[in-house]
Amino acid sequence: MTCPSDLEMTCPSDFSVPPISLRIPSPTIVSMLRHDSKTYANCIKTDIIIITFPIITLSTDIMELTKADKRQLKDIIRRGILRRCEEWLKEMSELINKEYGDNENAFDRCMEVTKRSRDYYKEAMEREDYYRNTMIELGVYVLLKEGYLTFDDLSELRSEVQSEIRQGLAI
Repeated sequence: MTCPSDLEMTCPSDFSVPPISLRIPSPTIVSMLRHDSKTYANCIKTDIIIITFPIITLSTDIMELTKADKRQLKDIIRRGILRRCEEWLKEMSELINKEYGDNENAFDRCMEVTKRSRDYYKEAMEREDYYRNTMIELGVYVLLKEGYLTFDDLSELRSEVQSEIRQGLAI
C-alpha cells in the first residue's frame, strides 16, 4: 500500500492482528485496503493518532459475485432496509400517540418528530449506498449485525456466497 508522504503507518507483520495505528496530521476517518482483502474499520480519533480496529474483513479474491448473486443480495438488502423502515414507523407512531408529559406540548412533540424524521432520512440515504455493487457485501454484513436480516434470509443464495458471508461475520 502506498502512502502519502505525510502519512506514517505502522502495521504488524501479520495483517490479521489488530490494532493498526496510523499517524495522520489531519483528523480523517480511515478505511484501509490491504493485500487481497478489504478492511472496513471503526476509527477512534485521539489527538493526532487514529487507531483503527477492523470489524469486517471481506475477501475479494476467493469469490466473485455473479449478476444473479448481486441481484439476490440487493433483494435481501431491500428486505432488511424495509424492516428498519417498519421499525422506525412504529417508533414514530408510538411517539405521536404518546400522552404529553407535564412540560410538553404539541409544538415540542412536533419538533421531536421533525428531528427524528431528519435523522432517519440521513440514515436511509446512507443505507441506499448498500445497493451499489461495491457496497453490497458490506450492506448485508451491517444489516445482519444490526438484526434486520437473519441467516434465513440468505437461504436463497448459492452455498458459496452464504459461507463467505458467514466467514466474514465470524471474524
